[in-house]
Amino acid sequence: MRDYELVLVIDPGLSGADRKKQVNQAQKIVEDAKGKVKKKSEWGQMELAYPIKKKTLGYYFLLEIGLPSGILKKIRDQLILKDKIIRYLLVKKE
Repeated sequence: MRDYELVLVIDPGLSGADRKKQVNQAQKIVEDAKGKVKKKSEWGQMELAYPIKKKTLGYYFLLEIGLPSGILKKIRDQLILKDKIIRYLLVKKE
């Protein structure tokens, strides 16, 4: 199992409960793929470097996860379908 960091940028117009719901759905995607969420961090609302879907702000979350090899494409395919997650970044930890 390899360690990864998953950064989620969530629509800032959502309520706090809806933001948590989006993070929990991303966590479920990881767990359904036989992965493990080791740590969750809430970074808060920040300005985006450039507009995404006509939004200039985003709400950031960091998930430190462990995933088996060969499962990244499945995770990416499911995250891209979430319309309230306006951007994500999944990188391998060193």
